[in-house]
Amino acid sequence: MATPKSPAKFRSWSSMDSIDPADIRRLYDPESSSKSSSVRCVSTWMFSLLILGSTVLFLIGLLVGYYVRESQNLDTDGSIAHCFYGERSDGFSQEQVDSAHENIMYLLSSENIKTLKREFTSSQTLNQDTTWDENTVNFVKSEFTKYGLDKVSIEEYDVVVTYPNPVQPNRLEVITSAGQVKLNLTFGVGQRSKVNRRKRAAEDVEETKDPPVLPYVAFAPSGTVQGVLVYGHYGRMVDLVLVNNTGVILKDKILLLRLGKISVAEKLSLAKQWGAVGVVLYLDPADLRGTEDRVISPDDDLQKFVPYASAGGKIYTANPNGVSMVTAQTVSMETAALLLSSMTGPSAPVSWNGRLNTSYHIQGQHMVRLIINNIKKVETVRNVVGVIEGDIEGDRNIMVGASRADGLQTDFDVSMGTINLLQLARSMASIRRLEKWLPRRGVKFYSWGGTQYSHTGIQEFLKANHVIVQTKAVAYIDLDLYMQQRDRLHTPSMDVTTSRLLSHLVEKVSNIVPNAAMSELSIKDSLSLTVNHYRKCVSATDYHHGSKDSLFFFQELGIPVFKAGFDLPSAMVNNGSLHDQEHHYRYHLAAARVMALVILNLVDDNILPLDVSALASSIDEALIQTADIPDINELIDKLLTSSDILVTTGKAFEVYIDSLGPSKVPLEARRVNDALMMLEKAFISPVIHRNSASVLYEIDDRGQLTVIKEMAALSTSTNDWSNFHCLLDTFSNALKQSISILQLS
Repeated sequence: MATPKSPAKFRSWSSMDSIDPADIRRLYDPESSSKSSSVRCVSTWMFSLLILGSTVLFLIGLLVGYYVRESQNLDTDGSIAHCFYGERSDGFSQEQVDSAHENIMYLLSSENIKTLKREFTSSQTLNQDTTWDENTVNFVKSEFTKYGLDKVSIEEYDVVVTYPNPVQPNRLEVITSAGQVKLNLTFGVGQRSKVNRRKRAAEDVEETKDPPVLPYVAFAPSGTVQGVLVYGHYGRMVDLVLVNNTGVILKDKILLLRLGKISVAEKLSLAKQWGAVGVVLYLDPADLRGTEDRVISPDDDLQKFVPYASAGGKIYTANPNGVSMVTAQTVSMETAALLLSSMTGPSAPVSWNGRLNTSYHIQGQHMVRLIINNIKKVETVRNVVGVIEGDIEGDRNIMVGASRADGLQTDFDVSMGTINLLQLARSMASIRRLEKWLPRRGVKFYSWGGTQYSHTGIQEFLKANHVIVQTKAVAYIDLDLYMQQRDRLHTPSMDVTTSRLLSHLVEKVSNIVPNAAMSELSIKDSLSLTVNHYRKCVSATDYHHGSKDSLFFFQELGIPVFKAGFDLPSAMVNNGSLHDQEHHYRYHLAAARVMALVILNLVDDNILPLDVSALASSIDEALIQTADIPDINELIDKLLTSSDILVTTGKAFEVYIDSLGPSKVPLEARRVNDALMMLEKAFISPVIHRNSASVLYEIDDRGQLTVIKEMAALSTSTNDWSNFHCLLDTFSNALKQSISILQLS
């Protein structure tokens, strides 16, 4: 870009600034006007009026000239030929855009994964005076800067969390009616971290760099509590209502709950609401994806493995003190079986039975004492952010994120999400520099910190920026690829978790990306790609790995989400290892290419590739399935009518998009894209029966609407249908709002 000879302000009518006189409309003349005669011919006020009138006439003429000039730029077909919003500044045709995308994909390679991983490992080895996370933050920032991203920054948040006291470890005791201690468990001692004490907010908290690796529940408060043990299944509201209906009073009791289904924060909050004083959490084998499927534990003994869990608050309901409401502790499967075997009260419902080698009862006779000695400490959570600015739609961006290691695992394979993030950022930045490609929309790369504290880095970011994210983010792509062993599987299978709006795009690109093992086939042809309708359900296996899924933080803001992983057959797992380096990173590369193509389509397509029909059809089908539930089918009839209209309107909306033609009138394309970005947000509901915003169309494996099923079960148990009717009204309004959005009204 040329540099103006004069510092005068100017405005170019093209998409690029220029000093060519034929391409400039000056807002004012930088040349100084000649001095007027000192003879005073008219009064000052008349002279002022003359100047004011001349200025007004000049501005009117300037505006008329502008609109005349713009009207001359209209093509005969009515499209806008020279509009800054519509034209690509790089001048690329669709063929050139496709070529740039192909070259970005070419730069994604197994060799680059190995190179980045080697450099990353080397940086950790060379900087042993700082922590693993600090090294990772510095490495990511350095790489982003080296790639030439438009903006690179580190965001820091100080959060107060809890850790187990290494001097006084947490304990659990089972006490008989005679006062004898039948079972006494101590949950590890661990190593003392580097600690610096300081006062903050009138509280004696500690700032730590290296947390001890101990089984505990992050954010759970200290205290000693005692009560009879009660088995409460997953600790959902419907579970606790059922326990209460059996005549078991939950007040002053300690709940034994399975991990999964809902977050630990919700479990503890509901336990507090019902008067429980403590919670014991365990991982049931039934929640590990089937009888023959298994997950490798860190010490290869899943029965004795005590999981880590985090009860961090959610975006809108985080406890200001940074801790949950009741004491809590995780225990192993072996300990859970012992606790259940000591219970002789009423039998639990058959559907509540897990796969521990014991019978499941609701209440025991022995007292359980929890001694939790967690201490508060200050953690500084860091997010590294790199930005590639968008050209035409600079106010729209695709969020791409990877969580750093959770601090509870030491293997460098936990860095693969970071490697995927860096590889994609480098590929896109390189093609932009070499080929002068300018993406239509922006891309924001996030290396998230605080993974082990309920993804605190994401939560703190969204607390500060949730309005901006809701209005500007097109989608969130999670690059943390997961690998799981499936004993029943004979060939590798790529598993995708995504919003319905992205499902068609994911299937399309999976038909382009080569198979990880046989390049002549695509992933979709050979690996049985499954696209799961995303639902807010915390998997028990997430806790086993010391982390839980982060996608629902974005889904609760109405942002379409996408995450991928691979299920590998046992024959491909060598010596219990799921590390992809043994397969030359073929599966990481295949997943990275699928995710990259999804991102590039979202970045450069004129009309956002969001599938309205898939969303409308999935809601309609789920309502039909849910209507089969006894006692509620008549109540859902009016919703079915609205959902039918949504399906019809969705199809008409897509026909309208096609009618715009290949040129896609820029401002009309913007209008369509705005509607597409609003659609998922129509189904975000305020508090109904959960502790935060809910997504109204969560669909379970049987194709039924989960929120309606749970509310119906709860209403049946309590014989109170008022909240259920409120839910149906809310859902009905969401359907009407989504129809209105698609009608562009």
